[in-house]
Amino acid sequence: MAELNRASSGWHHHQRPHADVVDTSNIIATEHPATFREELIYGVLVSLNKLQSKTWGKVIYMERGRQVTSTYLSSRSVVIDGSFTSVDGDSAERATVAKFGLRQFQNRLRDRDTAYFRDQIREGVRLTGDSDGNILACRLTELTVTVKGLQQPHSFCLSADVLLQKGNLPFDETIKIFDMKEFRSTIALELKRGEFSKERLRRACLVGLSFGQDDADDLETPCWMYIISISALKELESPEVKRQAQQQAALAQMKSEDKYKESAAKQRTDRSRWAKSDQRDHLANKEAGMPQLREQPRAKKQLVGESIGYYSWEIQPSKERTTMEELQRPAAPKIGRSGERVRQWAKLETAIKISHIKAAKDASNDQVSGQD
Repeated sequence: MAELNRASSGWHHHQRPHADVVDTSNIIATEHPATFREELIYGVLVSLNKLQSKTWGKVIYMERGRQVTSTYLSSRSVVIDGSFTSVDGDSAERATVAKFGLRQFQNRLRDRDTAYFRDQIREGVRLTGDSDGNILACRLTELTVTVKGLQQPHSFCLSADVLLQKGNLPFDETIKIFDMKEFRSTIALELKRGEFSKERLRRACLVGLSFGQDDADDLETPCWMYIISISALKELESPEVKRQAQQQAALAQMKSEDKYKESAAKQRTDRSRWAKSDQRDHLANKEAGMPQLREQPRAKKQLVGESIGYYSWEIQPSKERTTMEELQRPAAPKIGRSGERVRQWAKLETAIKISHIKAAKDASNDQVSGQD
């Protein structure tokens, strides 16, 4: 068939008897919507280079968590309805619109609610792929038809019309359900932010429609379908997008390396600045006086070690105590880093005691010699 490519073993374009005569025994059971979407897109990517140039979409009809049938769309407009009929756009009837009837396909696990909504599809919906890559839909049935994904608009490329209609397709009015301009804007934003992910963008290449009852969990919706935009997938695989993505990835790598070098340099500068700062209270006086102590001997052309380095208990030449009164005079209290008085060194105290004992002995000897 030239316009509506077959994707199910029971696809024909002539009138069928009023019975479920097509048995789709190879239906697929799924467990998670995101995983299922990835599987569907991967199946299209495998055949992407083999499709006709005018193929713009693929429809996957689902009943709850099971895929019943699917077909590629090449006619400019295709009606998905609840009939037994499938008509090619270039068939002998010269139909201007292709038709794809859903009642010709069986599902032996179909429950009562699913069978009810499928029977109510009747006139169905008309899908159109325009020259810009948009997908438009028109509700022809009296049954409610809802655009899925309204709870997560950031994950899909829904049009402003869908948001204004709160996801409900108006009767006999064509609105855009997949916005190609929005998809291109999403690509541009991903490239600008440095978060380009082809897998995430591929998942945005599809849009879902539910018949009658809609559920937040796709796999719990009785009758629904996915429409994958082949035009969007081809655009995502185009050399121009690939070139921009490579440039953006290279730029992001360069920025990451520069940022790492800048961070390492900043850390070195911060460590050096911290080491030179007076952040520790007990080092404030010490660090403040060290430059002056070192500059004085340099000005006199002396070695630094020759002028500093005395212990507190050593008797410095410039402050040598020559009398007992000076030795006995209490030294001025020193203040430590915690504000407490620093205790006298043990050796200094011992020297004072020895001097007292020696002075007492000398006095005693003088008295004895005087009596004699």
